[in-house]
Amino acid sequence: MKKNSLLLISERGAEGSSILIDIASSISDMVIWVASEPPDLISSILDLYEIQDRVSVLSLIQSSRYRHVNVNNLSEVGILISKLSEGMEDFVVVLSAIPELLLIHGLEKTFIFLMNVIGKTTSQDRKFFGSLIKGAQSEREEIMISRLFSIILRYNKTLIEGKWERKLVFETPVEGLEKDEVSVGLNGLKLNIPLETKEAILRELKNII
Repeated sequence: MKKNSLLLISERGAEGSSILIDIASSISDMVIWVASEPPDLISSILDLYEIQDRVSVLSLIQSSRYRHVNVNNLSEVGILISKLSEGMEDFVVVLSAIPELLLIHGLEKTFIFLMNVIGKTTSQDRKFFGSLIKGAQSEREEIMISRLFSIILRYNKTLIEGKWERKLVFETPVEGLEKDEVSVGLNGLKLNIPLETKEAILRELKNII
């Protein structure tokens, strides 16, 4: 099975979005980010990876920085993704607003919307990334949304003796990885994924054996 979609289930905060944007910008020159994060945080992440000119942002929050998308209208979200992708030979769609879609539209409508937009995006071997926040949705919703994605990762943070321990857990097998759990470091908002781990993810998404 071609692996053209990736879901990250993460702790709340900016670190999950940072992971997705890092991987997305490493696999394609162009990224379309449907973001529920505050505009200042979006800018900080894009500045961190120096990819401001490679990412088109659709923001759920109105601001002068980024194009606004109406979260109440799923059709508008899909149409704007299509318009932004016109003329792009290759791109990755990153949708970090899935918890908001579930809250506003419920599981059935969100599931159907994601099924359609993922199918349309990946039909020509482009990639679709999504994220859920641990505890922001029910276990049933998490399981059902997860079924739409070919690679599922989980980012966990545990406070041990006053220090955060950060780990990336692979819930689906990735070729070339000896462990299903790897430790990651943090530098500001930037997660330092081990090079061999990141390369394995990219190979899997590029369908390279």
